[in-house]
Amino acid sequence: MTSSRFFPRAAVMAPALSIDIEQRIIQLRQEGLALGDIAGHLEVSLGTVNKASKLHEEYRERTDPSKKRTGRAEMLNDGDEWYLKSLLESNPPIYLDEIEWKLEGFPSQSQLYPASDSSDHKTSPEGTRSAGHRSK
Repeated sequence: MTSSRFFPRAAVMAPALSIDIEQRIIQLRQEGLALGDIAGHLEVSLGTVNKASKLHEEYRERTDPSKKRTGRAEMLNDGDEWYLKSLLESNPPIYLDEIEWKLEGFPSQSQLYPASDSSDHKTSPEGTRSAGHRSK
């Protein structure tokens, strides 16, 4: 375990099991080696060897197909990421609300509400000056 100012006892996650090691575990298991011998030979834990061999025996896959994926679902596909990247590269000082408008297919706020002067701030629809924030 490591510690820091913000996370006094943060655990360090082990690296993911490489495909090469997993295939080697399966190969050695098929050759008849015991789980403990495989763990010692490949310098991995006995639990890692046991898990890899059980998943292979039961499902012939790296993961249990009946388990649901954890974490947040992906919201962007490759096309979305490419579009956002090109939008930011072509216009680095763009505001977040302008990106939202472009994603929604609306004209930009500067086209709808042109600023009366050449300052960096924009005039919002309500007539107040803002740094790119829309009131909802």
